[in-house]
Amino acid sequence: MKILNYGSFLQAFSLKMQFEQRGHEVFFIDIKPGRKIVNLPPNKINLLSKFDKYVFKRIENYILSKKMKRIHIDDYTKYLEINKKLSEGEKYDLVVIGSDEVFNATQPSSWGFTTQLFGCVENAKKVVTYAASCGQTTYESIEKYGITQDIAKSMKNFSSISVRDFNTYDFVKKLTGKEPYIHVDPVFLSDYDMYIPAIKTKKPYILIYAYPNRISDEKDIAAIKKFANKQNLQILCIGMQQRWCSNNKPATAFELLGYFKNADYVITDTFHGTVFSIKYNKKFGVLIRESNRNKLSGLLNQFGLMDRCINDAEDIGSVMTSPINYKTVNLCVEQEKEKSYRYLNDISQLE
Repeated sequence: MKILNYGSFLQAFSLKMQFEQRGHEVFFIDIKPGRKIVNLPPNKINLLSKFDKYVFKRIENYILSKKMKRIHIDDYTKYLEINKKLSEGEKYDLVVIGSDEVFNATQPSSWGFTTQLFGCVENAKKVVTYAASCGQTTYESIEKYGITQDIAKSMKNFSSISVRDFNTYDFVKKLTGKEPYIHVDPVFLSDYDMYIPAIKTKKPYILIYAYPNRISDEKDIAAIKKFANKQNLQILCIGMQQRWCSNNKPATAFELLGYFKNADYVITDTFHGTVFSIKYNKKFGVLIRESNRNKLSGLLNQFGLMDRCINDAEDIGSVMTSPINYKTVNLCVEQEKEKSYRYLNDISQLE
């Protein structure tokens, strides 16, 4: 498990619960490194630029990130049992690749391009995917890097392919000639309530769930603060710091869900922040940028929630206060969940 974040953990834990409910023992296989085709960007540090009004916040951010790494490792170890290994010489009856951006082959990463994520899994009797996504990777980009045939050949090992979005659907169909299934993120599938602790705060709040320091536009910040003041809400950032926010709190994954459940409003710029908001029927808005437009627009469109897009700071107040017909949304979610349950039942019985 090379990705330490809330979304990665919660989708993995959900799939673990789903397969255990179907009578399977679950193990986690780490990503096998491949060859480097895209280099990670250089980590340039300009010390002079660090001495500004946020210098103390940067120190807080460093401390928070260290705490969060320990929290994530504890969650992964306790709930996913990532240290549990298959006995030597045994084979996995079924390996499920996913969810999320497991097909994002041209994204810079520490493991590089590995055919393991496209079906070449050692020691597996059957290999399938669940809600896989290619993220920003396109058919044109894999042609550019000369890995098209490697991927197409590897995908022949899949007994069944499930994807998360229409971009990945087209990607897989072009590579394999087959139409994959489309399924929702596994976070939708499972009930975490028995793990979620009671959350107490001094006053009602608006939850900000965004990548660290990603909300940096002064207009966005001013609009969020204006909305919070008008609604008499405190602003909380959980697990990931925004330097302009005075309440940045560490939390376990289940504490995070508790904060989502109790929030009066949510503003997010992430896929899973949007999933959590829908799952717990929150009043929410999604900050849209070119880097997240395709991924988040696909999710929102699927549930008829395109009106939750915040394209401009001036939209924040109107988006956040506009009503959401969760009766219709929840019906759609339940229909998608049933499709997923049928798929999981089918792959659980593959021979």
